[in-house]
Amino acid sequence: MLWLLLAPRLPRPLHVRGGVQAKATLSDASSDPLGLDAIRQGILDAVTADTQRTQADAQLVALFGESIAPFEPAVYAPELTLEERARAILALSQSLDLVEEAVRGPMLTGKSLSIADAHFFPSMCLLHKTLPTHFGWSEWTEEAIFWKRPRLHAWFELMLYEPAARKAERKVAIALSRLRVDWDQIAAPIPTASFRTFARHAL
Repeated sequence: MLWLLLAPRLPRPLHVRGGVQAKATLSDASSDPLGLDAIRQGILDAVTADTQRTQADAQLVALFGESIAPFEPAVYAPELTLEERARAILALSQSLDLVEEAVRGPMLTGKSLSIADAHFFPSMCLLHKTLPTHFGWSEWTEEAIFWKRPRLHAWFELMLYEPAARKAERKVAIALSRLRVDWDQIAAPIPTASFRTFARHAL
């Protein structure tokens, strides 16, 4: 089975043609076909000027750049093999568990909207719109995107009360639609639950 091939536990970042590269920046539009960086900027603009940039913010933004952004193309890029796609989606799943463990609440790093929230939320919108529908992360199963990720789930729902986040969610949906992904070509069930390491509070 494919899942016997999903090792090592932290796959190398994918460098996909037209996809998000490991060190994508807000100005690197050529590597961002969905325009997620511009969408993130819209939330960053809503972060108040007096919001303190904490070490927790810096750590989560670094985690995002190293372990989320490099693997995002796995949910839309057509040129990956099934094994490459599976390894990348496994990496995303494991990274979400790291974020779950780090969430402080009610936002990712505290009480207020921060740069960490701005970086992660558009990506979570992308994963929320693709993994359940096209890659077998069905709701009410152990593969569901928020299964044993209660803090991420609460954060995601809370973010939807933020006007900038609601606008970002709509923009992600529009961008994904405009990309015209051939889902029949790339869709495949990619379970990851048996490879996950759950946060202690989620056990």
